[in-house]
Amino acid sequence: KSSTQNIHFLPIKVSHKGQASLANMTLSSQHEITLENAFLVELTQQQDEAKVNINQQDIISLQKIISQLKNALIIKEGNLSANIDLSLPQNGEQFIAKGKANFQGVSAKYENYALKNITYQTPLTFDSAGLQLARATLHIDLIDAGVMIRQLDANVIAQDSRFRLEQVQGEIFNGQFLLDDLWLDDREQQFNIEIQNIDLSRVVGLQEQPGINITGDIDGNMPFIMGKQGVRMDNGQVSSLTGGKLSIINNPSFDSIKDQQPELALLENFDFTQLKSSVKFTPDGWVFLDLALHGKN
Repeated sequence: KSSTQNIHFLPIKVSHKGQASLANMTLSSQHEITLENAFLVELTQQQDEAKVNINQQDIISLQKIISQLKNALIIKEGNLSANIDLSLPQNGEQFIAKGKANFQGVSAKYENYALKNITYQTPLTFDSAGLQLARATLHIDLIDAGVMIRQLDANVIAQDSRFRLEQVQGEIFNGQFLLDDLWLDDREQQFNIEIQNIDLSRVVGLQEQPGINITGDIDGNMPFIMGKQGVRMDNGQVSSLTGGKLSIINNPSFDSIKDQQPELALLENFDFTQLKSSVKFTPDGWVFLDLALHGKN
């Protein structure tokens, strides 16, 4: 299945200079292409070879063009530079472009995610099969996805315009996570996220339940399955590293359950040496925990 999308670049201002030699049968030209908001692209041509040069410029000037793409970023700030060599096709030859692009200090919004200070420099090739990106490191200072993901690093690769992330790592809840491999398309795939030294108090704090406090750190393994129906997890596992403390004081939800199960009062002031839990995650956003604690009240 393929689709065609029209992208409008107007207004465009173009200036040209050209030289021709009848004696040598050579033709060369220089072009300055100015897009909206004075974003400048320089194009030079020599016979069947051409070069595109973009000196470092404010990428926000391209927002009107970027916004025409599906699931486009909303650019807040950042700079772009690029150098690309083009081989102009002749006699049935294929079009090919090679070069590199450099993104610095880019902050943007993508769907419901806020991204801050993106740095990415990559060699690139565009041919008849699509966009090819050699392995290069993407760095993002902060992703606000409801929880804060900090200092994210990943290797980005593209094959025939299909994108893959490798060795994704970052910080969450004052701990670390690591993801091996992930394709950014609709294929059914499984990927494991390993977490280390995650602060339980920050996880519990997301629920905004009054009077519930917990200390301690956890490790875990999260085997997610992603496909057209969304993301799910059937058998995640987390466990505590060194134990911790749970206290529950005047929480209405807990108190109503305690009325039915009085033995739960043991958890109101509980020092645990072990915590283990299986984790299930459904595509509609529900998380189910089967929790086991070992310790003293």
